[in-house]
Amino acid sequence: QDCNYFENRIIPDNFPALNYAAKSSKAPYSIPKGPDVIITKIAVNGNSVTVESVASDNAFAATSLPTSQQSVSNIRYFVDFHPYDRQDGAGQSGTVFTGRSVTIDISDLVAGRHSVYF
Repeated sequence: QDCNYFENRIIPDNFPALNYAAKSSKAPYSIPKGPDVIITKIAVNGNSVTVESVASDNAFAATSLPTSQQSVSNIRYFVDFHPYDRQDGAGQSGTVFTGRSVTIDISDLVAGRHSVYF
């Protein structure tokens, strides 16, 4: 196929699956069981970032097994470090209650690009 088709159809249609597979490769027997963050809204306002997230244990479940029907009450977030790579004292972390928002103070971060992991 031509580049335009690849960039506008193939990548958007397949990137979520590839991203999920990459995430799951760290712990293939536990991560695919969920829960998954399915909606994230982020708004920057001066020295703070407001994050709202929704997580689901059954949004991507192939069956209705009891283990895929659990409710999710909160989501942990991590600023500038992946939770698997955490070292004591590294970065910020906290909790977002699913369906609600949390405001993160970013006044201590240097200017530039930063990552928030859930």
